[in-house]
Amino acid sequence: MLEQLVPDQWIKDALAEDIGEGDKTTLSTIDPEIQGQGRFLAKQNITVCGINLAQRVFMLLDPHVSVIFTAHDGDRIEQGQVFGTVSGSVHALLQGERTALNILQRLSGIATLTHHYVESIANTQTRILDTRKTLPHYRALEKYAVRCGGGNNHRMGLDDQMMIKDNHITANGGDVALTVQKAKATYPETYLVVEIADIEQIEPAIVSGADRLLLDNMNLQQIQACQERIDGRVPIEVSGGITQAQLPVLAASAVDFISIGAITHSAVAVDISMKISL
Repeated sequence: MLEQLVPDQWIKDALAEDIGEGDKTTLSTIDPEIQGQGRFLAKQNITVCGINLAQRVFMLLDPHVSVIFTAHDGDRIEQGQVFGTVSGSVHALLQGERTALNILQRLSGIATLTHHYVESIANTQTRILDTRKTLPHYRALEKYAVRCGGGNNHRMGLDDQMMIKDNHITANGGDVALTVQKAKATYPETYLVVEIADIEQIEPAIVSGADRLLLDNMNLQQIQACQERIDGRVPIEVSGGITQAQLPVLAASAVDFISIGAITHSAVAVDISMKISL
């Protein structure tokens, strides 16, 4: 999967950014003939993601390097577990170490946080969605990490789904029905989500062709009132600063989707080390 998302040139550019004109420390202190092994160690419980990219970092530096992982993307790794080794030239190991770790730590951080959110509402019908709040140029990777953590992807960009938000409605004179009608008339086959700020917007949105309603920044009482009005006619998504502690209550109310920007924009890189031995 990552082979399709990330071309070799992307990895080469990442290595070039770090190595520049040469790893002067390694070049000046270590004989190029010295061989060694690096061990990838999880220093906390993680959901791992980015293994293929880490492998390719070293293979693109030196095709003679052997990279073996005992885990796959999406696996749970326990603190203290060695889940991969890289063997070969110590020059290649040191020059690829930081790039490989940066990828693994960042993507595994997203996958791990997503896993925590998903597990908190396990055995319910509610699904966790990501958002477009991703680092520019890294969206496909970050959304891949969400999937590895058990989450689901919302739209990838502005072209694969439509989402009418408050600004779109404001630009149409506050007329929800008119805004929805324009969208469906122009792109009738494209899935349409409509953000609802007021319970009175529900009926015109549904009648005009909304495929899903997004209840943004509403409390539980407001959500339940909207659910009664919607009456199962379209799926319901909720969003807006939702914390992990709120998830079980929201899932118990049987909303269909909860979208959470934090699983990408606020995920903390996990702690993984690569120790080299000769």
